[in-house]
Amino acid sequence: MNERTDRDPSGYFADTAADYDSWYETPQGAFIDDIETELVFDLVPPVPGEKVLDVGCGTGNFSLKLAQKGCEVTGIDVSPHMLQHALEKAAGTDLPVSFSQMDARHTEFPDDHFDAVYSVTALEFIPDRDQALEELRRVLKPGGRMVIGTIAGDSPWGEAYRAAAEADPGSVFRHADFPTREEIESLREDEVTGSGECLFIPPDADPGRLRREEEHRCRGSHPGGFFAVAWRKPAPSPVSCQISLYPLAGAKMNADDAVREVLKILPEYDPAVQVNPMSSVLSAPPDILTAMLRRVTEHCAERQIPFSLAVTISNTCGRAGRAGRDEPHVCER
Repeated sequence: MNERTDRDPSGYFADTAADYDSWYETPQGAFIDDIETELVFDLVPPVPGEKVLDVGCGTGNFSLKLAQKGCEVTGIDVSPHMLQHALEKAAGTDLPVSFSQMDARHTEFPDDHFDAVYSVTALEFIPDRDQALEELRRVLKPGGRMVIGTIAGDSPWGEAYRAAAEADPGSVFRHADFPTREEIESLREDEVTGSGECLFIPPDADPGRLRREEEHRCRGSHPGGFFAVAWRKPAPSPVSCQISLYPLAGAKMNADDAVREVLKILPEYDPAVQVNPMSSVLSAPPDILTAMLRRVTEHCAERQIPFSLAVTISNTCGRAGRAGRDEPHVCER
């Protein structure tokens, strides 16, 4: 029986939050957590310094792993009971992680905010998963990566969880709807970059079988109990710009040296800027172009370099566009 729509999702884990983390301390829990994390990180490796969102963070188990990898983490969950334990665990660390109560279908973040989005064993409890995916994609930066991992509905593990829910009226899994790998891969399938599955060891396996060798031996005998799918949000094609600096009265540096100096600072300003110093040409995402040009003019002012700056912009088809008006963009300093 599925009761996903019969109760406020914020109360799903009210009765189990206090004991939730004890599962990770069991041989089965520790083994499953390890192989699931490995699969998710293989699909979307954490990058130190990135701003990431952990959706359905629960007691913060996965959020803390991301923070330990050097990510700046925001964890969200609808359950205040689970979040309380996440806050308590994070309070004993100096890791860059914060937690907020939010519904994954209606977050409070601006567009294009996170470098990466992770969600592990949460999607099965979210009604309207299509809506949730679109919302998480909205807050992802262009070029950003997203990965969702969940229990597989067509696996022995999915069957075991459904049976447990039928037998126990208080089971939290009465509120779960376990999808298949194919169902999730079909969502925004043109943006899917990879997928995988694990947990081939059956749910009734003896603890002594919880080994990598046994997991490998069981692979392919049936769908894995856990799968993950990764996406990348398309980014606008970069534009090509050629910078020219023309010395004005009082310039103490020639134009070539000034251009080389400006081209050197731009990749430091934003790693997305690619520079060819031999041709004075750079490639940059269009969304940072205005801020990048502002940084160039600020640099000239700080260095008291009196130059006229002209930037010629070409689009990806190679047609020249001059700062949006078919004319050079000129800033005099």
